Amino acid sequence: MGKHVRRFLYLEPGAKPRHRFVIALGTIVLLAFAAMAVVAAIYPENDPAVAQPDGSTLFSVEPGDPGPPIEADPTLAPTDAPPGAPTGLLLGIYTVPASNIWATGFQAQIAMTNTTTAPQTWQVRLHFPQSVTAFTGSWVDGQPQPGIEAVDQDFTFTGGLPVPPGQTVVLKVQFEKTVNADFRAQECVINGRACSIG
Repeated sequence: MGKHVRRFLYLEPGAKPRHRFVIALGTIVLLAFAAMAVVAAIYPENDPAVAQPDGSTLFSVEPGDPGPPIEADPTLAPTDAPPGAPTGLLLGIYTVPASNIWATGFQAQIAMTNTTTAPQTWQVRLHFPQSVTAFTGSWVDGQPQPGIEAVDQDFTFTGGLPVPPGQTVVLKVQFEKTVNADFRAQECVINGRACSIG
């Protein structure tokens, strides 16, 4: 019978093939990148800057952070308020007819016109000089008594009913004044919007 010779490859004690180490390291790196890609796909809001189709960048906003400043459009008129804005876009005209002036008092009227297609609630604020000494009454014909709040020379009137679309409501207010003094209103504001003073 012939002799069979067995040959064995002997390694130094503690030595390992290098190709196994390189494959293991490469696998770990690939798994790390794959995990990061999966997290970014599931939670895109964690990315500090997300590119937009137009090339701009949308920044994430943390709770309590007001975010980047928003610049007002100077061409945006008060009547061009975006949907959902508070109602109350009224055109106002403040006048004091000559027949409504007497030595110690006067009666002014504020015409409020609703040019929108929806009823508009209203609040009128008037500011007078020191020559206007006291408030004596206010009313709107055919409507409940307006609410009144007075602080020094500022008087705020709140309507009981809204102004219907396309209609005008006239608030009438009466005050006492100093004889022969200037009693013209220094400011008239309806729902935060200045009205004209005649």
